[in-house]
Amino acid sequence: MKTLLYMRHGIKGAGEFSQIITEENLQNNPTLNSDSTSYPLSLFKIHLHGARHFFHGFLIRTAQTLLSTVTKFGLKGQVHQPIKEIGDNELFVEWKAKGVNFGANGRTNFLSMKEDLSVEEFNNAVDYCRVGLEKMFDLMSDEPKQLPNVGLAYGHSPVIELCTYSVDKTFTNLSVKEYNGVIFQQSDDGIISIVEYINF
Repeated sequence: MKTLLYMRHGIKGAGEFSQIITEENLQNNPTLNSDSTSYPLSLFKIHLHGARHFFHGFLIRTAQTLLSTVTKFGLKGQVHQPIKEIGDNELFVEWKAKGVNFGANGRTNFLSMKEDLSVEEFNNAVDYCRVGLEKMFDLMSDEPKQLPNVGLAYGHSPVIELCTYSVDKTFTNLSVKEYNGVIFQQSDDGIISIVEYINF
């Protein structure tokens, strides 16, 4: 069994550091807000400290966010080469060139993709993002049975949402905010499923 925490980046420029996910916050707050649907930070910490595989895309902010998390929590493992399907500038330029107007009229990024692209273009985008998800699981080599096989990836919206849709077609409009994301699992026979949503 393999587990992947696929989260949206939080850092948008050099020198910034998250004031959201810190050791102090994890110790002092059961959740980051009073919303009963919020994800328990204690559970996130358990998942995070099991991570041994680390992934980011080609845009610098995903690498910066990953580096800050790994450094802050003293995580040890393998940082893999950038995954193209996590997202690069070319991908977002292409989507905008096809008419995607992200966030227009208060829409989520996912809905912007679904409504502004043709059915074929939307399905191609879903398939493309799914390749990145599968690629990360493939790079997570089998660990000894007594060790958790967990990966942490930082990516972008709507790529994470499109990956979610590729696994669960009933998902229609998840909006992944900074440092939020989805926990995916891959069974020993290669089936990918959604465990839960990280919603701080």
